[in-house]
Amino acid sequence: MTPILYGFAGSPSVGSVLLCAKALGLNLNIKPVDLFKLEHLKSKFLALNPQHTVPVLDDEGFILSDSHAINAYLASKYGKDTSLYPVDIKQRAIVDQRLHYDSSSLFARGLVISKIILFEGAKDIPQKNLDLLKEAFEVSEKLLQKEWIAGDQLTIADFSFVTSLTSWSVYIPLSEKEYPKLAAWRKRIENLPYYYVYQQSLDTFVKLMKNKVPKAVATDMAPTLYGIEGSPPVGAVLLCAKALDLNLNIKPVDLFNLEHLKSDFLALNPQHTVPVLDDDGFILSDSHAINAYLASKYGKDKSLYPEDLKKRAIVDQRLHYDSSTLFSRGLVISKSILFEDATDIPQKNLDLLKEAFEVSEKLLQKEWIAGDQLTIADFSFVTSLTSCTVYIPLSEAEYPKLAAWRKRMESLPYYYVYQQSLDKYVELMKDKVPK
Repeated sequence: MTPILYGFAGSPSVGSVLLCAKALGLNLNIKPVDLFKLEHLKSKFLALNPQHTVPVLDDEGFILSDSHAINAYLASKYGKDTSLYPVDIKQRAIVDQRLHYDSSSLFARGLVISKIILFEGAKDIPQKNLDLLKEAFEVSEKLLQKEWIAGDQLTIADFSFVTSLTSWSVYIPLSEKEYPKLAAWRKRIENLPYYYVYQQSLDTFVKLMKNKVPKAVATDMAPTLYGIEGSPPVGAVLLCAKALDLNLNIKPVDLFNLEHLKSDFLALNPQHTVPVLDDDGFILSDSHAINAYLASKYGKDKSLYPEDLKKRAIVDQRLHYDSSTLFSRGLVISKSILFEDATDIPQKNLDLLKEAFEVSEKLLQKEWIAGDQLTIADFSFVTSLTSCTVYIPLSEAEYPKLAAWRKRMESLPYYYVYQQSLDKYVELMKDKVPK
């Protein structure tokens, strides 16, 4: 039976799934969802995806949202080989890192601009948003170290990056002068025999925006983790390592003294974020990708990151929801307070974070975030949600399922390793969060 894809013509995320399906020789039954008519907010669609975003896949009753998770699932299930989503854990970890970078930064930053133009009628784009998007372009240029985004071969990461970069070029030109590696890579992507399926989608997006865009170590040696105490993503990795009974060599990175912007750290991670893992010379950033890698390499069983395609796809979807929405929305508030000396939190930002809490409550359909067993998704969600309670209380009255799940997390014998980090964060924010 042909899988069904719910989507909107012109959506970069939908375009990436169309590219992946064509690369796989897979037909999809496309079901249009008109965002402008608010069809994504109707009860029938919300039953499929409480996050009310496109695309959504229905593969014989298996429902999955988020283009990154969908592509990983499709490549794993329908791929004639494993080239698009490698089974080698290091190669896959790099692909995962790129996917999370797209969902949390590259795609997310362009989406912010698109939303204010398309749905809020913005007459101009805040320079801060353009600067953040430009930074994402610059990091993408640095991440492109070989012929393709994640290495020597084309992978699903290329589909996500090309759809984000080309769509967001309506705001920032993807010029050969500024981004020579990306420009050459874009030409390689455009030469793919099936690229046309996305070009049609891109043309729709460009036409839509045309008159709306305002001018103007040995293998038995402990892996090294670079991070700062109090960081939720660092805490997620600490939880995962403890669950795996894996020792880590912690290397502090003081963000307040700008150590993450020094050349030696930038050589490890041009995105200049923590955590960063160094496992015997294998360098990986993004806590979600790091935890997937650690669970795959060091797990005594596969429970934390299941091998079953559908179970893993659900974990991946939860991870991408955290990186793109739940964690990201809290990070926007934290950054403004810690690094921009904000004296108040815009109500809009609080509303967005509250919505992320509400969606998380709906996603928690069983005992754990991604199903019947504890997975790495729980580590990401618990660190994001508990750290954000300095802004929005995780009350039992409003979020009964999350509150009960939090108690289950706190009863884990190794939870203390994160509690220490959380206490540090709460102490840090104590006198800084506006009343």
